[in-house]
Amino acid sequence: MNKLPDQNNPGRESYNLQMSYEHHPKKQILYFRRSLQVFFKYKKIILSLFVGIFSLVSIGTFLIPKVYRANATIVIERHIDTEKSVLLGIDSDNLRDLKDWLIAEIEILKSTPVINRVVQSLNLTEGQKTGEESSEEFRLKAIEQLKQAFVIDNPRKSNVLNLQIDNHDPVLAASILNEIVKNYQQYRNEVYSESASYQYFLHQLENAERNLVQKEKELAEFKKEFGVVSPDAQVEIILRKLSGYETSLTGTRTERIGKQAKLDIIRKSIQADSLVNIPVLENTETPNRYTYWARMRLEMLNLEMQRDSLLINYTAEYKGVKNLTAQINATREKMYNEVQQILNEETGRVAALREEEAELEKEINSIKSELRYFSDKEVKFTELTREIANKREIYSLLLKQRDDAGLSLASGLHGIAVRVISEATAPVEPVKPIKKLNILLGFFLALFISVSVALILEFFDNTLDTPEKVERYVGLPVFTTIADCTVKLK
Repeated sequence: MNKLPDQNNPGRESYNLQMSYEHHPKKQILYFRRSLQVFFKYKKIILSLFVGIFSLVSIGTFLIPKVYRANATIVIERHIDTEKSVLLGIDSDNLRDLKDWLIAEIEILKSTPVINRVVQSLNLTEGQKTGEESSEEFRLKAIEQLKQAFVIDNPRKSNVLNLQIDNHDPVLAASILNEIVKNYQQYRNEVYSESASYQYFLHQLENAERNLVQKEKELAEFKKEFGVVSPDAQVEIILRKLSGYETSLTGTRTERIGKQAKLDIIRKSIQADSLVNIPVLENTETPNRYTYWARMRLEMLNLEMQRDSLLINYTAEYKGVKNLTAQINATREKMYNEVQQILNEETGRVAALREEEAELEKEINSIKSELRYFSDKEVKFTELTREIANKREIYSLLLKQRDDAGLSLASGLHGIAVRVISEATAPVEPVKPIKKLNILLGFFLALFISVSVALILEFFDNTLDTPEKVERYVGLPVFTTIADCTVKLK
């Protein structure tokens, strides 16, 4: 409620039961009612704008020329000659890299020569030339427009390409796409002409033949000079003997290292006075001594348990405890002596193995000295033989490649096979415009603009036609409102 001064008594204040609009308990309802009043106030403008904009969008949707999209699918396969890549030292990973050569094929598809042939074969410039443009300018313009309309999609990063092109004529769109594929195959054959490959293989074949003859002459002179026909048999015997000694040396050395490690563990256990737990004794070559040591260990553990039981009730000076302690010390001494015996025996075996290693090394050095005489000759002989074998393989490969290049001069495949999976056909339905979507967007656009215009007009309207405007500008509360109506007089 609003406070007002009392006219009869100025010192007192009276309360007006009429509340202002801003403090009305049903403020939201009043705002909603006011919004409806604004909409009804500008209903003609809203309706006119809505109908006009929606009509323009709808008419424009039906007047926009239809765009049809033709689709075609091709697969591009590359045949990799693994034998050629290995023998000629070509990196096979690069040959198998899909991205590198597929990008090259895509560039050929979208190249200007291919598009130019399509423009000329289908006469796409006919009937569209203006007086201000020359034939060459319009041809270049048509090529650029066709490039922009031509789309190549490779969604799965594979060797399958999806080709698309948009045009107002569905039949022409399919014809353009099929013509692009056709001219692409022809043009790439011209680019990868096999005549250069044939000349390359012919030149390489001559070099390979010359190198092969030279190596064969070197091998013949080597045999004649050193009297070596086939040192493989004798060298094989020496190598087999050497391999046997080296195997024995490796086994002996491994055994000696293992025993030496066990000896180190036994010595550390003796130094630490840990005679009860020496796990490596079980793996020594003295099983009888180990059995005896294990029995004494068990006996000592039993004696220690008995002594511990007596110590619960008696002191260390008790006769039974002293007897058990003496037995434990005697058993420990026996265990120590037994471990020392095992240690001495294993030390002797390690020394014997070390002597055996030395003898084996002497024999190996002797065999190597014997082999050294044949090594240089055998290495040279093997090197020449291997080079001759490799050059013969390369020569055979180049000979085959030359013949293949000669047979494929006309085809010009260059290891690439282009296959059309799906030819382009005239599309039935257009892809543009999407009438339902355009009409729906036009409806919301017309509604938004018309309502926005009404709200803007109401915002700039300065007339005092509502109670809230009176309260806002005058600063006085509104007690009531009187509707403006016209009374008909009878």
